[in-house]
Amino acid sequence: MSWQFNIGSLGERGWTARQPLVLEFMNWHRYEYRDRPRTLVEIDNVSLKDEQGREWLANGGFSRGMERWFPYYDFNHLPWHIKNLWVHIYFDQGALGLIGLAGFLAATLAAAIQRARQGNSWGFAVSTAMASYLAVGLFGGLLDMPRVIFVAYLMLFVTALSGPSRATWADR
Repeated sequence: MSWQFNIGSLGERGWTARQPLVLEFMNWHRYEYRDRPRTLVEIDNVSLKDEQGREWLANGGFSRGMERWFPYYDFNHLPWHIKNLWVHIYFDQGALGLIGLAGFLAATLAAAIQRARQGNSWGFAVSTAMASYLAVGLFGGLLDMPRVIFVAYLMLFVTALSGPSRATWADR
């Protein structure tokens, strides 16, 4: 099968360069088709050339297996999720990663709780936010949401790097 198309300015960002484009091959199996027989699609010798004949795809013949190709499933994402923070960490990083995260969380939360007891608003905010985050982490996947995990780790690192809470001169 051969298909000619013009992408025009698709992916253009002015002077900052072209955004990477995604070429997707899909053999969609929807929920309502579960009881029907599945189909098999064989894809080989894929080529994407520009007007000058320059090839834009690497390993289009799949002679090096899946090298330079990223398989993903963009519809039914639930089978790929681990719906527990601790099981997810253990699966991804093993026992040492789990112990490391648990130690980091315990130490940082202890510091945040200590600050909260001293009336520090940052300590109160971090301790309540992380308690909520960990409660949701028992039943929901949190590590596949980049913004949420960034904010969570940022709060923890800021708390950990700011050192222990010190009493003010007035408290002494």
